[in-house]
Amino acid sequence: MRALVADVWDGDPPADAVAALQALVARLRRALGQAAVGSGESGYALAADREDIDLYRFERLARAAAETTDPAEAAALYDEGLALWRGPALASLPDGAAESARWEALRSQARRGRLAAALDLGQAESALPELTALCAAAPWTSRSTPSASAPCATPAARRRRWPPTTRSAGSWPAASAPTRAPPCAPCTPPS
Repeated sequence: MRALVADVWDGDPPADAVAALQALVARLRRALGQAAVGSGESGYALAADREDIDLYRFERLARAAAETTDPAEAAALYDEGLALWRGPALASLPDGAAESARWEALRSQARRGRLAAALDLGQAESALPELTALCAAAPWTSRSTPSASAPCATPAARRRRWPPTTRSAGSWPAASAPTRAPPCAPCTPPS
């Protein structure tokens, strides 16, 4: 309970912090329902289904968008997932830097996937401002452009290459993972 009090009031709790915390929990229970906030010996726990948590909904939508070969469907799924974002990931949580970096990396990949879908749909002009901003902010994540005749140069093939193909089936790359898959044989420069 002390850790929760310290986190809620950032180390500067009111005189009767426990009572104030209990009042906040009561308000939360009124808003979400009595069953949504459980209590136990170690404190309180929020009971939520995975789909009730925006980050997990975003992850599901981004994964579905990355797996589809239809650019219109990919764009719609990316749009729905990216619309869930309200500022930096987990910004209000203490000690969440590593987890936040992972989610921000996934967000960045989803933005790039959405831009690829826009290009596939012939919406280059509307995608250009965000594409320019992304390249300026993180030029080291830019992908090299394969030759137009290479098999991986087709729009659907580019989208299938995101997220990187080096990940295992149920996992997503960590923030430090490479942001692009290895090029296909025709795209690899001769040695």
